[in-house]
Amino acid sequence: MSICLAISDVDWAVTKDVFAVIGTVISGVGVVAAAIIGFIGLATWRRQIRGQNDHELARRLLVELYRTIENFKKYRARAIYSHEVKREGDPVFSGSPQDRHARQELGFSRRIESLQESYAQMAASLFEAQALWGEEVVSRATHIKRLIDEYGDYVNLLLLSRDPSEPEDEREDHLEFLNSRRIVFKNRLSNHDEYGDELERAVRNFEGVLKLKLAR
Repeated sequence: MSICLAISDVDWAVTKDVFAVIGTVISGVGVVAAAIIGFIGLATWRRQIRGQNDHELARRLLVELYRTIENFKKYRARAIYSHEVKREGDPVFSGSPQDRHARQELGFSRRIESLQESYAQMAASLFEAQALWGEEVVSRATHIKRLIDEYGDYVNLLLLSRDPSEPEDEREDHLEFLNSRRIVFKNRLSNHDEYGDELERAVRNFEGVLKLKLAR
């Protein structure tokens, strides 16, 4: 009977060791499984957050793009309209050459300022876009900025070429520089609009990549 008891004690000791090993293995597997599940969950959460950020940023940029371009298209008119220079506190312009020029200067300066402010709002979002999406996406927006700058340069040369306070020879020089540039205004009587076509392509290129981000 003592022999049987000894054998039983040995068997139980071995059994306890086996269970201990199994328990350790199961515990280790559980830790690994929990780590894997946690990693997958974290990756999923990051993708969701990234997707939400992409969606919100793309939506915001689209709104800012459309606001900028809506003004841009209106400002491509050659004429300065009365509502652009008849705000509260504005001077009353006469029909003299000096006043007509001052009226043009005020109207165009407000157009350029409005375009720059609109793009400045978009530029704040573009800083975030560059961090998330890289330079390739942002470069599509900077194409629009170059066209805004071209518009401003053209208008400034136009005003200098018509400024009655400038000597005639300097006005002629400014006019020569102006004529070497493409026209930034919209000609309603002509289908040819090189500047407008480039602006349209730039807008569509940037709009397209934003809509892809929005759809994800």
